[in-house]
Amino acid sequence: MTSLPFESAAVDVPTTGSATTSRPRVLVAALAASATVAVLTLLSQVLVLAGGQDGARDAVLAELPADASAFPDLVETAVAQAYDTLQARAWTGIVAAVLVLLLTAAAMRAGRVARVALVVMLAVSALLMLRSVTDVFPSGSQALGVAAALLTPVAVVLLFLPPVGRYRAARHRS
Repeated sequence: MTSLPFESAAVDVPTTGSATTSRPRVLVAALAASATVAVLTLLSQVLVLAGGQDGARDAVLAELPADASAFPDLVETAVAQAYDTLQARAWTGIVAAVLVLLLTAAAMRAGRVARVALVVMLAVSALLMLRSVTDVFPSGSQALGVAAALLTPVAVVLLFLPPVGRYRAARHRS
């Protein structure tokens, strides 16, 4: 049976006893990917909050007929509603990103419950990002959102590779 190159690579982590347990690099990579997803999500949502008003106005004006300028109150109402929707989605994304960061910290010990909760929040975060980038979304933050959504499956797969399970079992035994 051959082993993969990353299975034997490990980072020493001090434990409460005198022995050290090696944290597999796969787990370190999974945690780094999860944290990166959270940071990218946070950045994209902050950009939405910063530039959402202009994005909402552009989207509303693109959808309205040319003579819409005759009804400025109607246009402003539509822009306000679109921006409110963007703000609500941005704050939901920010909360999801913070929860992903917290669960990433909890998953450092490779506990099964923490990893499963992290996977669930990563999936929710990715779905929120995909919904956001396909809707009225400022173009500057779309790339960040797509990158976060594409990095999510990488983090999920890395969290459940065999070296992570062996690390969890070794920590559980000690």
